[in-house]
Amino acid sequence: MKLGVEYGKVSLSPHDDGWKEIAADTMRVLENILGDTAISIQHVGSTSIRGIPAKPLIDIAVGVEKPDCVYRFEQPLEEAGIHIVGEIVPGQIMCDEKTEEGLEGKHIHFVTYGCQAWWEYIHFRDYLNAVPEQAERYAELKLELVKKYADDRMSYTRGKGELITELLQAAKEWAKQESED
Repeated sequence: MKLGVEYGKVSLSPHDDGWKEIAADTMRVLENILGDTAISIQHVGSTSIRGIPAKPLIDIAVGVEKPDCVYRFEQPLEEAGIHIVGEIVPGQIMCDEKTEEGLEGKHIHFVTYGCQAWWEYIHFRDYLNAVPEQAERYAELKLELVKKYADDRMSYTRGKGELITELLQAAKEWAKQESED
């Protein structure tokens, strides 16, 4: 299984069940480094959604009390090959891990546990895994966009924005209903 994407580029791979194991290995490494500082560590993003194509890049969300706590762990993270990138999205600290070829292989998002961004990661994943027809809509859009924007990840990401907003709203309503049942 090939893992990794060239920075700024987009390539999609068919879903690979091996992504789940790579994510689990990374989550164990993070648990060992962070201990109780990590309230929850979750595999998120397209590689966590069964049956859809994804950039072969593993996304992990680390729910913590305060995202900047990551800086206390800089040395052990570096020793594990995980580099702190910084605050790419307001309120989140991102880390990455490159592949042996120097490609982007993993993105690790430190986010305040329980905040809106945290629940969006979780509900989006869970909703698309529970409602395959919505996952298929998302997959079809991704496949369309990669044809247009293989060399422009920003445009690819912007092109998904409207559908992601719609799916996040549906996921929020779905999660609320699930919690009431």
